[in-house]
Amino acid sequence: MAGVCVYGIKTAASENGLDIDLTNKTLQLIPPDLPSNITKLILSHNLIQMSVADVAALERYTELTELRLDSNNITALPGHIFGSLSKLRILSVSHNSIGRVDPGAFTALGNLKKLDLSHNPLQSLPLGVFSSLSSLGSLSLQDSGLHSLENDTFTDLVKRTLVQLGGNPWNCSCAFLHQIKYSGVEISKKFAS
Repeated sequence: MAGVCVYGIKTAASENGLDIDLTNKTLQLIPPDLPSNITKLILSHNLIQMSVADVAALERYTELTELRLDSNNITALPGHIFGSLSKLRILSVSHNSIGRVDPGAFTALGNLKKLDLSHNPLQSLPLGVFSSLSSLGSLSLQDSGLHSLENDTFTDLVKRTLVQLGGNPWNCSCAFLHQIKYSGVEISKKFAS
């Protein structure tokens, strides 16, 4: 399949589907008129805020397996924001201004393998926020302003999930360290930075 011209760039048809890279295009909204069969969408380094229109645009792209929204203007991830993206395997929203992640934000993402929330001013995470991520292998929460986590934050993550927590200003209690040790997830060696 030949590449299609979208927003002044050529798309790439890979063996896994259609890849579109719209990095650094000063987009304020997720384009609603891309081919609906895209599997990889890179929207990094734009001005996207995740408005209602952005969520509606994402609902069209049900074949997505990879979505990158790094370095945009996203401030929150409301519940069910990725509700139509059940095939998603990689989600990266690093280097935004995300201060709030609602408990249902990742509910539909049971196939997700990699989640990058690093470099956001999260400070805290709601209980159960990762409960539906049964396939998760890698979770990055580096440099996110986290001071502490609830005892059961990682309980629902499968064993062999690598959790990267470095660069956070931890206020660690013995109970917190015990929870981390026995959670079944692997904590990266850069935990205490």
